[in-house]
Amino acid sequence: MKGGVSSMTIGERIKERRIELGLSQQELAEKLGYKTRAAICSVEKGKEDLTSARVKKYASALGVSVDYLIDGAEGTHIVVSQEHRKERRSWRNGVEADIFMKATRLDGESLRLVHDYITYLYERQMERGGANGDNQVTKRELSNQEKL
Repeated sequence: MKGGVSSMTIGERIKERRIELGLSQQELAEKLGYKTRAAICSVEKGKEDLTSARVKKYASALGVSVDYLIDGAEGTHIVVSQEHRKERRSWRNGVEADIFMKATRLDGESLRLVHDYITYLYERQMERGGANGDNQVTKRELSNQEKL
């Protein structure tokens, strides 16, 4: 989206974000405490209005700001690329998925800090010869970095 505010409806933004996260309507319903996907379907199709409390619940469940859901305000939403969606399906354990999901809920400054830290770890690992087990960043180095 360019130019600030989107012409999409709240329901369309909810659906778009749900799909970006790889969630079914049923999975989102469960995250929100609903028994069936009917409410999600109605909201996405614009057949049901949302109270401010429900908008907050949806925003939290989808890892976006209330502002993004209401008006599509630029800079308040983390876009998940098709490549990330494919990677997410192939993750071997929950660590990568957990990191990714938590990162989608961070504000801009916190996300930049996480990015800088991951970049630091990656560069240290590459300096040591790559991703094999003998050359990974040690816990001691991580502890030293945390003190910085």
